[in-house]
Amino acid sequence: MMALWPPDQAVVWRGHGLVLREWTGDDADSMVRLFDTEEMNRWTPLVSPFDRDVALQYVEQARRSRRQLGTLQLAVTEDGAAPLGEVLIFPATAGIRTARLTIATDNVRSQRVAVAAGFALTGAPLTQRRRKGFVLTMAVWERAL
Repeated sequence: MMALWPPDQAVVWRGHGLVLREWTGDDADSMVRLFDTEEMNRWTPLVSPFDRDVALQYVEQARRSRRQLGTLQLAVTEDGAAPLGEVLIFPATAGIRTARLTIATDNVRSQRVAVAAGFALTGAPLTQRRRKGFVLTMAVWERAL
């Protein structure tokens, strides 16, 4: 697959008081603080425990995904420094007019982020996803682009 992002340039987006940037090895300790929690274990497919070695592997995997699939895994920051979270961006075909999220019905924090970003709950049927011993009921949220 052809790369969607210039391979020799770091991806950095600024706006709405946030800076989205690619993860680096220097973020490993911050990633452990963010990702090695019960909540992240429940809501995400991330490895648990999420330690420094796993964080460094995650950074390398993010770089491979960018090169091979065009997927971006970006640290969410206020100023380009300390990470507050992560956003994943998957490539889409031309003509896409809607962004879609799938969020567990009891994941209130992610729902708040979706609302703040202009997403609304759709009337799509709920689905169930089994992950790491949890059963998650998932709802679809959408936003026009």
